[in-house]
Amino acid sequence: MRKKMGDGVIGGMPPDDTHRRLDALWRMESPKLLARLLRITGNLDTAEELAQDVLVTALEHWPREGVPDKPAA
Repeated sequence: MRKKMGDGVIGGMPPDDTHRRLDALWRMESPKLLARLLRITGNLDTAEELAQDVLVTALEHWPREGVPDKPAA
């Protein structure tokens, strides 16, 4: 039986599952993201801040809206 949003399920899955998925994705994709941002900005501090902004945005939205089909994109 699928739970309703009022039953502690956010975005179609329990928040803990969303956070575990995000953690795993972050560990796999953050080095590539950081490298791309560093090439674009030419500044490591700026690239790290932008990468962290992406993580914060995902932490804010994914528990409510669910993990996107292509989360690394």
